[in-house]
Amino acid sequence: MNAIPPPRLAPGIYSNVPEATYHADPAFTPSASAGVLKTLSQRSPLHAWYKHPRLNPAWQDSPGTEAMNAGTILHSMICGTPAPYVIGAYDDYRKNEAKDWRDDVIAQGLIPMLAHKLEPIRAVASAIRERIADMPDIAAAIEMADKEATLIAEERGVLCRCRYDILPPREFGFAVDLKFTGLSAEPEAWGRKLVNDHLFQAALYPRLAKTLRGDRPEFRFLVCETEPPYGVSLHAMDLELADLADRRLDAALSRWGACLRANAWPGYEPMTHYQAAPPWELARQEEAEFRATIGEDA
Repeated sequence: MNAIPPPRLAPGIYSNVPEATYHADPAFTPSASAGVLKTLSQRSPLHAWYKHPRLNPAWQDSPGTEAMNAGTILHSMICGTPAPYVIGAYDDYRKNEAKDWRDDVIAQGLIPMLAHKLEPIRAVASAIRERIADMPDIAAAIEMADKEATLIAEERGVLCRCRYDILPPREFGFAVDLKFTGLSAEPEAWGRKLVNDHLFQAALYPRLAKTLRGDRPEFRFLVCETEPPYGVSLHAMDLELADLADRRLDAALSRWGACLRANAWPGYEPMTHYQAAPPWELARQEEAEFRATIGEDA
């Protein structure tokens, strides 16, 4: 039996779109997400095509890892959204009864959770909420926000979509995306991660809000450590970085549109790619040769 396709959504702002439906792309025509545009920019159109649920006929949504599921549950606990999990009365999944229950929960689009694995997540969520309580503007935004809002809009002639974690009323002037890390939320270290991994998200989301709501909220990342002492840090782009992000987004949107119209998704250039010697390697070699010369003269 073929699965019933999800309903197609016109441009607009939508609440309560299931996460799986969003990732399968519910727009009328194949839409560009921040992740797909990042892949197109950093790798190739072929890789973007492969990742797209509506373009690649063999696309399958990858099952959530334990860490990803924990992040989804943390998100719901901090934001106060409906619980995305079901608690099972089992200690493990060794028995067939437990396996059948787990598979049934997954088939419903929910996360199966064993009680003893849920308690540590609750402890992390409680600690992070305490940190957020010291950030009154963020706490108020979470309280009043439209959570997990799906936005679909046209940008530079192509349909795009995004899913806001926390989209407060426009008078707040900002939106918030939650990021969880088992490593470090130290501002300088995570700032580098923003530049390397999250520019497309930070640029695309405010544009779609501008098209649909008329305001362009500053996009802030609330980065939360999931290990004691549960540090949190808040990040946004300065004007120069925002300009760089917009330029990269524009270039990716233009190329996405061209590929979509031509239905052509090239991979890497079919040529020999000659690697130039990095300047620091040349400097290191010159220094080594200079030291060797000094040694010979001595």
